[in-house]
Amino acid sequence: MKATETKKHVTLPPHLVKSSLNKGFAAKNEQSNPHGSSFILIVDENPLKISVVEFFIDKHNYQTKVALYGQAAVDIVRNNNHSLSPIKLVLMDLQMSLIDGYQTTKALRNMMSDRTVQEIPIIALTANDSDNDRKMCQEVGMCDYLVKPLKESDLLKVYQ
Repeated sequence: MKATETKKHVTLPPHLVKSSLNKGFAAKNEQSNPHGSSFILIVDENPLKISVVEFFIDKHNYQTKVALYGQAAVDIVRNNNHSLSPIKLVLMDLQMSLIDGYQTTKALRNMMSDRTVQEIPIIALTANDSDNDRKMCQEVGMCDYLVKPLKESDLLKVYQ
């Protein structure tokens, strides 16, 4: 971070974030989607970070769904009709309250190994870029690792 930059953190109530994120963004993507009805699941509790990821993804005409916490991601994956609307990719924040990204990934991988749901690539999104974090991501079954602040070019490499 440069000396002249400042970080601002805005926290919105989850019910407001969920409704505002899902309303405007889904309508934009549903109009013209060359990728069929598949979507990318973003799992993060920070609305600003979600918006950045959605902005990059939207530029390439993919649909998104958002889970603001780990259990919501598990529920979305479990209840999704994978034959009509497959999940192409999960972008998983590691630092979430209640159930973190590691625990959420373990739960998703268990559902996949039990054949409850199809195999889906899970990519870590984190501000921590350490060998230990990378190792832990691999151990729980994540396929790749992206460091925040996210660059569009890095994101494109994992989902195209």
